[in-house]
Amino acid sequence: MPTFDSERSESRVEIRSEMCCASPPEVTSVKSLVLPSSQTLQLPVRANPVRLHEVPLLHQPAQIVSHCFVSGASLLSDVRAAGTQGSVGRGRVPAPSVRKRTRVQPPQDVVKLSERLFYLLQPDLETLLAGCRLSFPHEPFPFQFDGMAFLLPRFGGILADEMGLGKSMQAISSLRLLVHSGQARSVLIVCPKGLVSNWARELSVWAPELVVGVIAGDPERRRWQWSLQDVPVKVAHYEAVIRDRSLLDEMRSEFDLVILDEAQRIKNRSSQTSQAICSISRKRSWALTGTPVENRSEDLVGIFEFVAPGHVHDGMSPRALGAAAKGHCLRRTKDKVLEDMPPRLDSDRHIELSKEQRETYRRAEEEG
Repeated sequence: MPTFDSERSESRVEIRSEMCCASPPEVTSVKSLVLPSSQTLQLPVRANPVRLHEVPLLHQPAQIVSHCFVSGASLLSDVRAAGTQGSVGRGRVPAPSVRKRTRVQPPQDVVKLSERLFYLLQPDLETLLAGCRLSFPHEPFPFQFDGMAFLLPRFGGILADEMGLGKSMQAISSLRLLVHSGQARSVLIVCPKGLVSNWARELSVWAPELVVGVIAGDPERRRWQWSLQDVPVKVAHYEAVIRDRSLLDEMRSEFDLVILDEAQRIKNRSSQTSQAICSISRKRSWALTGTPVENRSEDLVGIFEFVAPGHVHDGMSPRALGAAAKGHCLRRTKDKVLEDMPPRLDSDRHIELSKEQRETYRRAEEEG
């Protein structure tokens, strides 16, 4: 079995051939490959002749003991990694425990070896976050690690957790890893108007190093905001996207990732909102909603038109629709993750008031 050893001090990967089975393995030559500063790993993917394929890594592995490939299988069968402790907000993320390791698994529809290797060679998320010096206000709960592992490898995914389980935090942490790995340089978050300030605050808490721009103001100001190349994350409400649809087409704007909050807003495919959102040029599409199906199963079809166009369609039976959505949708309810949650968490929430609400509030204060 070929064994991959890496020493952190030298950032070197050595491939050795060991006879551990009846038939000889495919890779029999000895190669010494060095991880450059760009953090890419060259792997022989086929023998006779040996070809090298570069696979970018989310994070250079720290203290990886061994990567073992079963002879002839080309799949990672065993990874043992130990992480270092890093500073996180008001404390440290502890080194990952033995009982819990969250691995990023490639989606079922990923068949190319190079794409599967990209995810299979990553350390578990606990080790990744402990060693890459990204600050967090507190360590994510186990089910939130699972949500991040679900979103990260998907170009189209629906996170449909029940309200209160931290969909925003899971999405922000996932996009943060994509930005730091170079997979996402331009991200658009679309949410209801009343939640724009909430998203801006959550981004400052869970991704404080990322520059965030809020799309607002007169047409000229919005044009300038849309065109900013050095702002990796932009936040806009649904009405702004509808209003600036022609502007985005004119500017030929393309995003590496578009995240929809309260994605049930696009359940009606013939609505102006749905058509404007689906017209955005993008590489990845993530939808967040606590109610993927509000009234009928066709609501889910409307969301899938954004996430994975054509994957599901009207007329599918509930069983067929559920089976088709399984690989693209993750839903957890509070009763299912109760063991992972603390008894209580207190936090202050800032909510923007409308003009009518501010006036009513002012009168109430004056009148006592």
